[in-house]
Amino acid sequence: MKKHIIKFDYKYLFYLVLLMFIAASSGCKPGGGGGVGSPIVEISGGEIPHDQELIIDESSISVDRITDKSCRIYWKTNVPASSCVEYGQSMNYDKTSIEDKNMVLDHYVELYSLLPHTRFYFKVISSDAFKHLAQSRKEIYFDTWDQNFAPSAVTLNAAENITSNSMSLSWSQSYDDDFLRYELYRDTTSAVSFMSSKISTITTKMQTAYDDSNLNPNTVYYYVLYVIDTAELTTPSNIVSGTTSVQYNALTKINLKEPTRKTTDSMVLTWDRCNEADFASYRIYRGAKPGVDTLATLEIEINDPNTTSVEISNLTEDTTYYFKLYLKNKGTVFTASDEAAFKTCRNGELKKSVSGVYYGNDIKIANNKAYISAYDALYIMDLSTYALTSLDIYGQNDRIRFAEGASASANKLYIVNRTAKEIIVFNTSTDSIEKRLPAGGSPVDVAVDESGGYYYTVDFHEGRLNKYYLSTGSAAASKYLGPQLTSVVKGLNNTDLFVSKQLTVSTSEVYMIPSTLGGITATAVAGEQPVYLYMDRGGQTVYCANYKSKSVTRINALTGAVLDSFDTGTEPHSIVQTSNGKYTFIANFGGASVTMYENASGGVKETFADGKMPRALELSSDGRELFVIDYEDHAVNIYAIRK
Repeated sequence: MKKHIIKFDYKYLFYLVLLMFIAASSGCKPGGGGGVGSPIVEISGGEIPHDQELIIDESSISVDRITDKSCRIYWKTNVPASSCVEYGQSMNYDKTSIEDKNMVLDHYVELYSLLPHTRFYFKVISSDAFKHLAQSRKEIYFDTWDQNFAPSAVTLNAAENITSNSMSLSWSQSYDDDFLRYELYRDTTSAVSFMSSKISTITTKMQTAYDDSNLNPNTVYYYVLYVIDTAELTTPSNIVSGTTSVQYNALTKINLKEPTRKTTDSMVLTWDRCNEADFASYRIYRGAKPGVDTLATLEIEINDPNTTSVEISNLTEDTTYYFKLYLKNKGTVFTASDEAAFKTCRNGELKKSVSGVYYGNDIKIANNKAYISAYDALYIMDLSTYALTSLDIYGQNDRIRFAEGASASANKLYIVNRTAKEIIVFNTSTDSIEKRLPAGGSPVDVAVDESGGYYYTVDFHEGRLNKYYLSTGSAAASKYLGPQLTSVVKGLNNTDLFVSKQLTVSTSEVYMIPSTLGGITATAVAGEQPVYLYMDRGGQTVYCANYKSKSVTRINALTGAVLDSFDTGTEPHSIVQTSNGKYTFIANFGGASVTMYENASGGVKETFADGKMPRALELSSDGRELFVIDYEDHAVNIYAIRK
C-alpha cells in the first residue's frame, strides 16, 4: 500500500503564532475591536456582531486614593463592560490587574504592591458582553507617594471623672497629614489590644476625648488608642487604666423646713439629719425663680451629717428665693429635695409675737435671752425657742440698765424696783439675783459705773440725784435738783452724768453734772415731759424722749448743748440704737408705732405700726431683730430690721 507523506511547512506556524500574539496584545481577554473617544466605526469580531460600538470615555479616567503602595483608577464606558488595567514603570505595561468581569458603566480598579515615589504608566481596558474590546489610547501615568511610615503614637491620659459606671478619657492630638481615624479599645486585662472590644471609632482628628459609660462598679478597665492613617497603618498609644467606684445606694430625700430665722437680707435654713451610711455631703442650691437644679447658685456644701442648718446671707429685702437641698452619696449620686420657696422680710415686718408678758415695763437682751421687767415678775424668754418663763419678784420692776462703758459686764442687769425702792443686780449667766441695793425714796432710773465702783439713781418725788458705792450700797453723795427727775445716764467719754427733769411749762431740762455731784455744768432745754435718756453707742450724743411734745431732743454728750430735735409718734417712751450707730428706734407709747431714725441723714427713715401700747424696745445681738413690749396686749412683738 502506497503511503502518503505530509510535509509541514514551518513558516505557516510562524504566521499562526504572530496572529495569536496580536490578538492577545491587550493583556486581557481578546474579542472584537473598539475605540476610545473616537467616532463610531463599524465593528467586526466577537461572537455576535452588535451595532453599538464599545467606547471608553478617556475624559473620565482618574486616579485617587494614592499612597506609597496603592491607588484606585476609575473610568466610564458607554455600555456595560468588564474592567482591567495594564500598568508598569514604562509604556511597556509589564503588569496586568485581574480582570473584573462584572459588566458595569463605572469602573474601579485598585492597584496594590506598588513602589513608593515611582511613576507608573497605565491603560484601561474593557470588554463588553459580545467580547468587543476597547482600551485607552493616550499616555496616562500617576506618581506614588514617598514611602509611608506608620503614624506617630498619641498619649492616652489618665482616666478622669470616674464614677461607679463611667469615666472620661482624653489624649494628645495626632498631627499626621494622612490621618484617617482613631480607634479606642477596652478590656478588663492589661493585655488590651485591637483584639479587645472596640468601643469607639473617631474620624475627627481634633476630637481628643471620649466618655465611656455603662461600666460595672468597682472594676478595673484598661484602654488603648490606635491611630490609623489612609494606608491603614496603625500605631497604638500607651495603655491606661481606671477603676470604677463602688456602687453606693441613693440617699432618701430630705426636705427643707421653714427657716428658723429670717431677716431682711438673710435666713437660716434647717433640715433633718441624714442617718444613712453612704452619706457624703449636703448641698444647698439657690435660684431667683422656680426650677432650681445643680446649675443654680451653690450656697454651701456641708460634709458633717450632724450640721443641719445654715445661714444664707447677702439676700435682697422682701424677695422670694427658691431652694433645693441635694444629698450626695459617696458615689457622687445626688438626691434632690422638693423645691422650697422662702421670702426675706421687709423692714419693720412683724415676724413673731410672744404673748403672756403682763404689763411689761422694760426689756434687755443678754446670753441669747430676753429679760422683761414687769409688776411682781421678771420674764425670761429663750430666743432660740421663744419659750417664756418668769421669776417672782415683788413690786413694780421698771427700768433695766446695763453698766456703762466698754469694760462693763455683759451678764449683769440693774433693775429698778420702784416699790421696794432698790436696785436688783441680776446675773444673766445664772439667772439669779446677786444682790439688792438701796435706791433712794422714789427711784425711777439707774446709771452704773462698774469701773469707778459707783451707781447713781434719781428720785422722782424727792428730786435728788443719789450716788452709791456699788460694792456695799452705801451712800456716797446726793444732790438736790428739784422734783420730777425722770432719767439718768452716764457719759462714755467723760465722767459726767445727764439727768432729765420735767417742768410745769412746755419745755423741760436735761442737766449735765460731774460724777462728783458738784454744780451743774450745762443745761439743755428739751421738749415737754422728758421720760427717757439714752446714750448713743459712741458716747457722743444723748437722746431725750419727750413724752408730751412727741419728739426726741439730741444733746452733745461732751458739751451738754442741744444739737437738734426731730418729731416722732405720740408719747415717745423708750430709745435704742443699732450697734453700728446707723439707726435709732423710738417706741411711741401712745401712738402704737415705732419710729426708725437714720443718724447719718438726720431724718426719720420709717415708721411702722406696733400693737397697741409699745412701751420699751431692745435690739437683738446682731441688730437684725427689734423686740418691742406691747404694754396693753401683754406681748413681745419681734420685727425684722434692715441691716
